[in-house]
Amino acid sequence: MRELDFEPIKSKEQFLENYNKHDVAMDVFKNYCRKFPGLFVFPYGEDSRNKKVWAQGNDKPDLRAYFKPTKNTSLIDVKGHTNRNFMINKRAYDSYINWGNKLHHRVFIIWVLINEGLMFWNELPFSDFIIDVMPHDGNTVVKVKSFVNPISELPLF
Repeated sequence: MRELDFEPIKSKEQFLENYNKHDVAMDVFKNYCRKFPGLFVFPYGEDSRNKKVWAQGNDKPDLRAYFKPTKNTSLIDVKGHTNRNFMINKRAYDSYINWGNKLHHRVFIIWVLINEGLMFWNELPFSDFIIDVMPHDGNTVVKVKSFVNPISELPLF
């Protein structure tokens, strides 16, 4: 990673507010995982909230999950949302797919709807999506166009 050589569009407060949603979502998802004996979840990506850095396309998903009964390992990124916009930053989307290919792991995105207490998931690469630009910050995002799965149907990796 390298120091930023440009002025970020999001304020530090906006950036940290997103991380607060992420923290809540991560707690909800980790509590959910505790229901499954043999499912082990480990940190994988790096928390950069207090660094003035730019990932430059090497983003890593939040977690690595190992399910002992099947010996399957997957990568998981958890998103905390307050609405049903099932999307992910395009740079992270591409990077997560690359990590999955490199490690031969499936990659899942988990969306936790904080206000509703619901969780949904989809596997990368998405089968039906659109590329969009967010007007408030200029980020290019990949939006799931048609269907996301309720957490009750999450395969145990």
